[in-house]
Amino acid sequence: MSSPAGPSWPTVLGRLAAGLDLDSDSAAWAVAQVMSGEAAPAQVGAFLLGLQAKGPTAHEVAAAAAVMRDAALPISVPGVLLDVVGTGGDGSGSVNFSTMAAVVAVACGATVVKHGNRAASSKAGTADVLEELGVVIDLGPDAIASCAREAGLAFAFAQVLHPAMKHAAQIRRELGVPTIFNTLGPLTNPARPTAGLIGCASERSAPLMAQVFADRGDRVFVVRGETGWDEISPYGVTQVWDTTRGGVIEERLYAADLGMGGIAEGALVGGDPVTNAEVCRAAFGMPREHPDLALPSDIDAVRAVVSANAAAALAANAAAHGADTSAPLLDRIKAHLGDTRAAIESGAAGGILRRWIDTSRALARG
Repeated sequence: MSSPAGPSWPTVLGRLAAGLDLDSDSAAWAVAQVMSGEAAPAQVGAFLLGLQAKGPTAHEVAAAAAVMRDAALPISVPGVLLDVVGTGGDGSGSVNFSTMAAVVAVACGATVVKHGNRAASSKAGTADVLEELGVVIDLGPDAIASCAREAGLAFAFAQVLHPAMKHAAQIRRELGVPTIFNTLGPLTNPARPTAGLIGCASERSAPLMAQVFADRGDRVFVVRGETGWDEISPYGVTQVWDTTRGGVIEERLYAADLGMGGIAEGALVGGDPVTNAEVCRAAFGMPREHPDLALPSDIDAVRAVVSANAAAALAANAAAHGADTSAPLLDRIKAHLGDTRAAIESGAAGGILRRWIDTSRALARG
């Protein structure tokens, strides 16, 4: 008796077109085909849109993430690492909160390897803004590890560390909508951090991501604002999927409880990389590169949101270090809020950013 045929594009795409889930092997095969360049552009586009329309399952996401992470160039940094990253695709047009929150978390004692990319569906992705700030974004794995050890944080540029992703990059840009790769980004950091504040714009994808993190034993908060923000939102309620206590526990946070009450609509809007970099400098009290550029954001409001998100990141980081997690989630986050505010107000966060810029440049020079 012949053995069953393995996965193929007709079977994979046929199941997706019918709204049927893929098994783990088929999901892993399809992602491997995309990353190897063996899939035709039409197959890649059909796979990404079909999976997005159906809605990925936790086992599909886990299988795809495993393929991507195993194929990445590895980064080795000892100790507990934190990532502060969002999926993007929230359509808010806001400034780069996760980037600023990562800097503040380092100013408060964490070690961060931040995974990220250029903008796919927004004006300014993490890589775009860091490059504008002066950080060298295309370091290799060894230099990234050195940067994390010397500066306390480093940037893991997906285009460098996931070279096989080049086969999907142009198609993702042309599609212009979030795909499974937005979900996979935070799950495939080559440094393999065990702590994180992970923003997810998709209400459907957030619990799936949390389940994958929980199954790995990672201590993270996956967060989504009720208006779709991929961070702890200043507007209304933020849903939290907490894996810091084992399994996935759903929680809710309210903006006012974290010092973000009363922020006006439009106060956090960003723009292109130049604008968002200038907002970051202003928020951290650093000299402006373009002092005549009018900033669209309320800087005090930006600082409030950055402080709240950085405090949550520190709570996840503490859990990964073995801290007691029995207190209510809000109390665990608020315990770090004074430190994050002080890091911004004192100039410590700006000092960390300056050190990051200088260290990355020195490593790039060799």
